[in-house]
Amino acid sequence: MISTINTFADGFGRWRALVIFTHSLSESDLRPEFNLGHRWPRLRARARAMILNDLVDREQKTGESRPDAELRVGQSLPRLVVIAREIDSLNRWHGVTFGEA
Repeated sequence: MISTINTFADGFGRWRALVIFTHSLSESDLRPEFNLGHRWPRLRARARAMILNDLVDREQKTGESRPDAELRVGQSLPRLVVIAREIDSLNRWHGVTFGEA
């Protein structure tokens, strides 16, 4: 369902995750595999995990274990919000950007 997730920081240092879908999702599709609402919690969790992974790679202190670094950095990462949506004229979602507010 997720084709790629690219993480980056904007000009203000806020982290973002661009999630591109393998197939379009719709808010009104009754099939769970194509329904955006059904997939939303997993999309947000995967985006957060990718941002957290990149932050831990950058911020891990010398001698600090990876689980300790994940806990420390994860506590400081706020809840992700929708920054941008990749939506076509038929209201099908092709991707979404999550990030820090």
